[in-house]
Amino acid sequence: MLQTLSITNVVLIDQLNLEFKLGFGALTGETGAGKSILLDALGLALGERSNTSLIRPKEEQAVVTAEFLVHENHPIHKLLNEQGLSAGDTIILRRILTKDGRSKAFVNDQTVSLNLLRTIGETLVEIHGQFDHLLNAATHRAILDNFGNLEPFCQETKQAFKAYEAAKQMYQNTEMKAKQQLQNQEYLNYCLNEIKGLEPQENEEEILLQKRIKLQNSAKIKDIYKSSLDALSHERGAEALLLQAYKNIHKANEITHGTLDKILIILDRALIETSEALRQLQTSFSLDLQENETLESIEDRLYQLRSLARKHNVNISDLTTIKNKIENDLAFIQDSEETLNHLREIMEKAQLIFEQSATRISNARKDAALRLEKALAEELPPLKLENAQLKVLFSELEESNWSEAGYDHVQFTVSTNYGMPFGSLAKIASGGERSRFMLALKVLLANNAQTSLIIFDEIDAGVGGAVASAIGQRLKRLSHQFQVLAITHSPQVASYAHYHLHAYKNEDSTRVHTQVSILNQTERREEIARMLAGATITVEARAAAEQLLKTGILS
Repeated sequence: MLQTLSITNVVLIDQLNLEFKLGFGALTGETGAGKSILLDALGLALGERSNTSLIRPKEEQAVVTAEFLVHENHPIHKLLNEQGLSAGDTIILRRILTKDGRSKAFVNDQTVSLNLLRTIGETLVEIHGQFDHLLNAATHRAILDNFGNLEPFCQETKQAFKAYEAAKQMYQNTEMKAKQQLQNQEYLNYCLNEIKGLEPQENEEEILLQKRIKLQNSAKIKDIYKSSLDALSHERGAEALLLQAYKNIHKANEITHGTLDKILIILDRALIETSEALRQLQTSFSLDLQENETLESIEDRLYQLRSLARKHNVNISDLTTIKNKIENDLAFIQDSEETLNHLREIMEKAQLIFEQSATRISNARKDAALRLEKALAEELPPLKLENAQLKVLFSELEESNWSEAGYDHVQFTVSTNYGMPFGSLAKIASGGERSRFMLALKVLLANNAQTSLIIFDEIDAGVGGAVASAIGQRLKRLSHQFQVLAITHSPQVASYAHYHLHAYKNEDSTRVHTQVSILNQTERREEIARMLAGATITVEARAAAEQLLKTGILS
């Protein structure tokens, strides 16, 4: 519910702090007193578009703050959590509009975008004038689902459609891939034979590069090898000299009774390492070449491998992966007919399940439509729409337009007089008739509403007497489900409210101020009497006002 509304520097309002109550509240006042300014101000806090004309003259900025109390199961909590906004039971919306046209939005003192503020506002408050979202046929199916409590059917159909869409997408993607691969089959076979003919080996590029280096530097390597071999294995080479030293130290060690053991160990290790170096040197100069390998043959092999790798836009090391992929693609082509048949069976089964689910929800909607038509027929006569009828039209959408909601297109149509054709609510009914239709529907749909507050702006325009009383009764009935605020010129409507707000102007020597006050019982009687009689309030008007208030209280 809306708890408080604080308005600073909005048009005729310099500073206004309002408190609201549960139930049905009526806002009245003479024309021009500023009732619509309250709606404009609240609209700012709810994220509606604005302009600098709303800022009070000679002021730099306008500020509006709306404080709401919401229960823990309200859908607003999910929305706020998804946006990372902290919120308890109290949600405070604030909007600041500056003279330079800039606007700032806050939720619980956290800065948010204007779009998010508008989304939050729409979740908390529903504002109705003479035109309503019920006029939009795109909303009628969801409205009917809410009225009929068809959420289990909706969830079943949604899941069935998702499964069908996934199966259809899989089939279509596979079919497209099979067609593309079939067209490329000859080319794929050519590429596979080309790779197989070349037979790239693991790490072959690195091996070939090493061989090329050895062949390019073979003469220099041979000289190095020979000189190194001589240095190690010549009769005066390192190995022979180490061996001689070892023998000499060994003799000396025997004489000194082991004092040279450590030196012998070091020399022994040096001999072993030198012998191993000599062995590896003797075997490493083979160049790892086959008998027929030359520098030219290696260069040619590298060119072939690199050319093939460039053709597939990969490294030489990835050619084996390309070969495996081509083999898989060819195997896919070979098995594609069987795969497509299997996927087609899955898709057709999923489609059948969806159609069965869509049929169930369609039948449930048609039952709900009959109940809605019958219930509305009982609501309309007191609103002076006794000759009006609602008819819910169903048509089946083309398969391309099926959705998670099924295959129904639902439209509310109305006839306002016997014998007149049915048509859309927007085209057939007048503004006042549309408002009363909307009110009747809203009463019937109240149990499924999620908003905290519904505001009606002069829904009683153009009607009076018994019709206005019927409107007041229904607004009061709506307030059993959620908070209701009605801006009204009708004394009959105002008399049914649980509390009464009155807008009026105060003038001083410099400026005009709009004020709003909550009326006590005596003040309320006077205001309703004014609404009945005009500027001069008579005894009869006060008596009539008293009677209206008694009727409203007892209803």
